[in-house]
Amino acid sequence: MTRTSRLSKRTARAWTDIDLMVTHVPPQSVITASANPVNKLQFGVSIDWRDANADVVEDVWRHVGCPPLVCGHMHYAFTSTDGVRILDIDEACPWRRLHAPPNFTALAH
Repeated sequence: MTRTSRLSKRTARAWTDIDLMVTHVPPQSVITASANPVNKLQFGVSIDWRDANADVVEDVWRHVGCPPLVCGHMHYAFTSTDGVRILDIDEACPWRRLHAPPNFTALAH
């Protein structure tokens, strides 16, 4: 078991009844679904580079039942079908909108 896997499992066990998860980086599956790998070049990393933190977020998010998740980091806005909302640069997410149904339709552009 890797250090990342141990960390994510320990963190997930410590949390229960998560209504909303807020992280810096999105889960890896959302990055894979939403990002063009060529865009990584503008940040000085290779096309096949992977953020290990996204793997930790993915593991914890799945272990706690995939609650709605709000994050940033990607420099673009995206809403996944499974309740992950990536905020764009300087995009605000008013608290009242976070109480929208899990499909995040209130946050859609």
